[in-house]
Amino acid sequence: MVGIPGGDGGLTFRFSGGKYVLRSNRHFCRTPIQGAAGVWADEKTMARAIWNGRVVAESNDTIELEGNVYFPESSLKREYFRPSSTTSTDPSKGQARYLTLVIDGQDNQDAAWYYPDPRPVARKIRGRIAFWRGVEVDK
Repeated sequence: MVGIPGGDGGLTFRFSGGKYVLRSNRHFCRTPIQGAAGVWADEKTMARAIWNGRVVAESNDTIELEGNVYFPESSLKREYFRPSSTTSTDPSKGQARYLTLVIDGQDNQDAAWYYPDPRPVARKIRGRIAFWRGVEVDK
């Protein structure tokens, strides 16, 4: 296997049977490399959560679970969030807590949720927040 520097900061590895692109990150975007049938590229992409024209969270370390993108808690723009008393329970993940977005005097009640103590099957989303209710997530 031979590593060849790529123009985007990654390395392209060539080996018998195809090519594989390795970048300095860990996210699998499952993008096929042209000319390499059945081979996928690793690519870490910056994800953003946007509401009311403002980026409320931004990270290249997100986790997708059941169609939701979970951002690290540290990626939140804290000035836009306030706690909510709302809770709900998911049978597989446990009890969810919610956060309300407040931007330019407008509230988006319970627009974000997290699992402070997720069940074992969902432990990888501990310390992470997901969005809904009109919050756009771009990846």
